[in-house]
Amino acid sequence: MEEKRLYEMMFVMDINRTGTEERMLKRVIHPIIEKHGGEVVLSRKWADYEFAYPIKKLTRGAYHLVYAKLPPNKVRDIKRDCYLKEEILRVLFLCAKEVPQKLVLSTGEVVELKETSEQDISEQKEEERIRKKEDVV
Repeated sequence: MEEKRLYEMMFVMDINRTGTEERMLKRVIHPIIEKHGGEVVLSRKWADYEFAYPIKKLTRGAYHLVYAKLPPNKVRDIKRDCYLKEEILRVLFLCAKEVPQKLVLSTGEVVELKETSEQDISEQKEEERIRKKEDVV
């Protein structure tokens, strides 16, 4: 099996479908990454911005930043699955050397980043369990 690499990904989400709550954004993004053998290292809502030009007749979107370890041969498949999801408007993948400790937003605000904690992982598993129950009903 090929070694996983660290990628930085920025997702532009349709706020009319997902809302602006971070948990809802993660419900759309994380299953796609995990389906292809990826491991989410950090996932954080970046901001809600107005677009410079309309995308699918929308003028605003939610930006979500994700760092994940992925098999390089699965990146194309993940991108394809992202564009098949109506909630995801745009996606950008970049190779990353490491997860930064801090990010500076366009507003000048400095944000401390932390990798996914055990609590975040347990919350994700609980959400996945609830999602499976909803699919059965």
